[in-house]
Amino acid sequence: MAKLAKLATLPAHLLTAIAARGNWVRNERIRNALLGNFRLPQAIVQKIVSTLTKQEVRGLLQRRDLPQAVQAAVRQQAARLSS
Repeated sequence: MAKLAKLATLPAHLLTAIAARGNWVRNERIRNALLGNFRLPQAIVQKIVSTLTKQEVRGLLQRRDLPQAVQAAVRQQAARLSS
């Protein structure tokens, strides 16, 4: 499922369907693949990022391959978690 979620050609509605499955989003590989896909809708990005732990956020802050919108959401979550 992580390979499928990473595909840049996958339509947004299929990414949304993957993100709707809680047991899939709890899997770190699938979650990271979703966050790395530029087609993931911003609302889903916010939903996923809001569930991340401090350690997961630290790891994502170091990744430079994430879309800009995801990087911004991760930075906001890092600020929330540090306060």
